Amino acid sequence: KRQPIAIEKIDLSTFAEVKDKDNELSDQARSNRFLVAPSELIGAIKNAGHREGIPVIEVNPANTSKTCSECGAVNKELGAESNWTCPSCNAEHDRDQNAAINIARRAEEKLKKTDENTK
Repeated sequence: KRQPIAIEKIDLSTFAEVKDKDNELSDQARSNRFLVAPSELIGAIKNAGHREGIPVIEVNPANTSKTCSECGAVNKELGAESNWTCPSCNAEHDRDQNAAINIARRAEEKLKKTDENTK
């Protein structure tokens, strides 16, 4: 059985060309011009999944890097650090790996709910 693909549900409005008070593109909008259009990338992933019969599940990424994948506590004090220790259970995390684990779990939960609703 092929495994589902879990991806962040990206708010594409954050990639809009935001202009500042002088009607100039903001630095963020300027740098976003050099990225692959997020909607095209998401579309390509979904199309490939559909073609291959692999479910693609979008999940809300809110707090996935700040939520301990061991105990579920949310570290609201976390700044921009890439590595952190959970204040509740002392588990050590790489922020990106931790977020990936939490995104995968959210996708599993969403898939289970979908399966339960189709029975």
